[in-house]
This record gives sequence, C-alpha cells and structure tokens, in this order.
Amino acid sequence: MKRRSITLFITLRQGYPAKFMVWLLLAAFMNMISGCYYYKVINSKEDPSSVISAQQEMEKFFILHVDGKAWEFSDIHIDGAILQGRINDLEGHHYYETAREDQVNRYRRNILGDEVINEVHITASAYESLSGNTISVPVVSIQKIEIYDPAVGATIASWVFSGLGIAALEYGIIAIIIMLTKSSCPFVYTCDSTAYEFCGEIYSGTIYPPLERDDYLYLDGLVDVDGQYRILLRNEVYEIQHTNLAELIVIDHPQGSQVYIDKHGSIFTVSDEYSPVSATNLDGKNILPQILHRDSLSYFGAEPDKYRDPIDGVILEIELPGEIDSMNLILRAKNSFWLDYVFTRFHELFGSKYDRHMDKRARSDRQEMEKKMLENKLPVSVYIENEGVWQFLDYFNIAGPMALRDDILSISLPENHAKTIRIKLEYGIYFWEVDHVGINFDGPGNAVGRIISLESAIDGYHNDSKDLLAADDHLYYVQREVGEYADLIYSAPPASLGMDRSVFLHSKGHYRIIRDLEGKPDLRTLRSLKKENGLPQFSLELLQELTPMTKN
Repeated sequence: MKRRSITLFITLRQGYPAKFMVWLLLAAFMNMISGCYYYKVINSKEDPSSVISAQQEMEKFFILHVDGKAWEFSDIHIDGAILQGRINDLEGHHYYETAREDQVNRYRRNILGDEVINEVHITASAYESLSGNTISVPVVSIQKIEIYDPAVGATIASWVFSGLGIAALEYGIIAIIIMLTKSSCPFVYTCDSTAYEFCGEIYSGTIYPPLERDDYLYLDGLVDVDGQYRILLRNEVYEIQHTNLAELIVIDHPQGSQVYIDKHGSIFTVSDEYSPVSATNLDGKNILPQILHRDSLSYFGAEPDKYRDPIDGVILEIELPGEIDSMNLILRAKNSFWLDYVFTRFHELFGSKYDRHMDKRARSDRQEMEKKMLENKLPVSVYIENEGVWQFLDYFNIAGPMALRDDILSISLPENHAKTIRIKLEYGIYFWEVDHVGINFDGPGNAVGRIISLESAIDGYHNDSKDLLAADDHLYYVQREVGEYADLIYSAPPASLGMDRSVFLHSKGHYRIIRDLEGKPDLRTLRSLKKENGLPQFSLELLQELTPMTKN
C-alpha cells in the first residue's frame, strides 16, 4: 500500500542538524526584509447579487471586465436581475493581468499601496449602455466574480522567514521549512484503499501531562476496505508523544445531516445550520464574507502593522428563533503557524533551563494550567453580551495548525435575553484562522455512536501496541522519534440502509516538545509573560519587530 502523503516528512526529517541548518538559513536572510505583502484571489461561487452587496459594505473597488476591456465600476445598484452603475477609465496600476487564482500573489505595498487588496473583479459577457457613462449588466451574464483579499498568513510568514520566505512562498517551499521547525501533536492519516491521506491532528496543545484530554477527530476520507477501517498514527515533529486511547466512534445518521462531537463527547446531529446576521472583527470591520461559508476565504486578522492590540476576535450578531435558552455554536478553524513561531521564541527564553521548566510544568495543577491557557488567549474563548457586559461562557479547544477542523459548543443563554444577541470569539493576535461560523438551535441528537475497539496496532518495528491504546488507563503508546508510526486496524460495522455515516477517532494523550537550547534564561522577559495576556503581548512585540513598515 502506498503512503504518498508522508514521503516528504520521511525524507526531510533527519534530526537536529537539519533543523539547525534551517534556522541558520533563516537567520542569514533576516536582514533582507523588503516590504513584501501577499494577497489571494477568491473566485466566488455564491449568488452574484449577494456577493456584490457584501463587498460594497466593505467599500471595495470594483473593476468590470467585458470582451477583454476593463473599467472602474462604481455607484452600483442592484435592481432584481440587473446591475446598474457607472464605468470610468482605470487609473493607476492594477494586478488583474498577473494575479493567480487560489495562490498567494506578491505586491509591493511601499510602492503601490494597498489598492490591490480592495479590488473586486466582475467578468461579464454583455452590458448595455444607458445615458452618459451609466450602463446595465444582466446578472445572468456575469461569468465570475474574483475577490482580492489580504493573504495575511503568507505576509507574516514572509516576514518571519524573511528573504527566503519571499521566494519560498511562491513555490510551496515554506511549508517544508515550517514542518522542519514546528511543534504540534500526533498526525492522523486515513486509508482510502490506495494510499494514506493526511486527515488532522489529535489532542493539540496538551504539551504537559496535566493537560491530557479527550479528542474527537472526524476522519474525513476514511472508507471501508474489505470490512476494515485503517488509519495511521504518526510522529512527524520533534516531540515525545504519549497516546493513551485510540478507538473509533461510528455514527449512522439521516442523509444530508452533519454530525459533530463536542469536547465533552456529546453527539450533535445538525440538519439546519444558520448564519449570523453580522460579523465584525474587534475593530468593527465587516468580516461576514470571510466566515460565512466553508471555502478558501477565511479570517486571519487585519494587516499586521495596523495592529496595536494583542487580542483579536470576531463579534457575531445572532437572531434567535423564538423562546430558547441555549444554542450551538459551530466553528471551523485552525491554529496558525505564527502561534508555533511564537511558542518557539517563548521556549528559547528558557535557554538551557528549558527541560527543567518542562519537568516543573509536568507536576503542575491541571486547573491552574487551564486558567493560564485562557489568560494567554490560546483557545477560542466565547463570550455573550449581557446588559452591556461581556460574560465568559466557554471555550473551543486548541485545534492545531495543520488542517481546518469543525467543532461545536453548546452554550446557555442568559435569562430575559433579547431576540438578537451578540457573541464574541476572542483569542491572541494571529493565533487562529477562522474559516466558518454557524449556529444551530437543536440539542444533542438521537444519534448513537458505536464504539469500535482496536483489532491491531502494528508499529514500524512489527510490534502490536493494541493493549497500550485499547483503554483510558495508565498505559501509553509512546512515539519518541520522528517517523515512528502505528498502523491501526478496526472492524467496520455494516452500514445502516438509507443513512449517512460519520466516523470519529476518539483519542486521549499528551506530548512533550523537544528543544535543544543553550544559554542563560531571559528572566526579565519571562517575568513579564506571567501577567494576563502575557503571550499575546509577546506575540505583538514579535510582530512589531518583524513588520517592515515599523522598521523605517
């Protein structure tokens, strides 16, 4: 059986010398920052009228393309099936001739400004001239709408990785460098009968034993192969990973519905999902288009040099249907590679005392550590506005940076709440990338999950680690080296007729990040990080240190 999705990691991860060389290269290029920014082009598939209205609210600059010609398109009014507006000759530089869809594109902000990230390009097959320079465009003639939006993650990566990042981003090499330097958690691959495909990460953020927790990962792409489900559990980073449990939860549910398992293990069957009425970031900017759908458009944050606050987030307005006392918040998101970079720099502050720090944390109180994680805005904290005050409700667990992940959180509403409520999602600056937020008003469904235990767990040394992963106990399957894996096999139960099936990996564990650090600890900076929001403030200072616009 092929393992096409993991070859890259096997060939590249050759231990600390390779990692040292990567950091040496990065350091060598740190003085080459040249003010490069990145944008992406999203080809919207939604209703043209709603897309244009949403982009108008964001005060975007529209360009109309017909038969190879392009004009500025302004004062747009939508009347049923017709767009009406004024066209004028384009002035200045525009990027539409060189922009590449679904890739990061580079522009020089210090030369041409921010115009490119405010552009929306409408391509139509026909239009009709009215009086003066006013025209009408039938909605049915619109062939595509392309939205130019900031690629904030790519921009930050180009600063972190400096001159190397500018070229590397365009060819995908940056992903290799990140993989060599990041820290994460066990990677999970699903088998589709021909190959293992990467699916996601489990128990992310549990870097100390007291933080060990249950994790429920939806296994996208998993198929029944000869009556078996097969997944691969693999260590791809410099960690010692301790997995306590690895069982499957198989759920058959009505066709067209979506199943979620929350952090407490409750199963939700969602048939009707609703959208918020509005969504803004903490600066009040409309970001509803970014979080409305599961697509390539997501909210990562505003342009880095515009930020002077270490906290970011999303404020949602939600209209409630009648008298209800609870609701479900659905979040599709992931952590950023920037957060990995921040943690790497944070750990470097301990110098040669890093291992002592990790040993001390391993003996800490769980509740105190969870409190520290919330104070440092690592999870996504959820608040509701109650009588003008933001009231903390709950939080979404850390998701990891490698793949977007769907999660659900059931929240109670205050008494005498209004018909329209405000919910805030809050986290450290650039710690999360939010792709989609939805709302559901049903309780946990009637779907029943069948627990499927391991049949075997054969590792790379031909040992069967089944007994170490079979139950939540004091036995652990330990992966100490990069590249160690276990091939997990489960019996696939017969499918229920006329039902959809969702399969989740229920796991539990923790991991320890390995750092080879030297030198004296930076006690002054470490003391400053003990206060609330210490890590987000540290993140902001790193951004300001790297941001080209603040270096002048």
